[in-house]
Amino acid sequence: MLGEFNTSNNQLNGGEIQIRKMGDVDGDGIVNIRDVTAAILAFYTWPSKPRWNPYCDLDLNGMVNMRDIQTIAMNFNRS
Repeated sequence: MLGEFNTSNNQLNGGEIQIRKMGDVDGDGIVNIRDVTAAILAFYTWPSKPRWNPYCDLDLNGMVNMRDIQTIAMNFNRS
């Protein structure tokens, strides 16, 4: 990624990668109400919680919070 300083974890050893639009937590190619719903269901969770959804943690801070919801809202209806 342009401007990335920590490149030590950028490895792919076989398999596939999926690139999603920011806010497209369900991977269907558009940021819509299904993404909002998924984030609401995962709201205020982290990896040890039962409703945790790592795709909803858009800022990668280890928790689904309002920043993640805001990112989805800012990208709503983008495909």
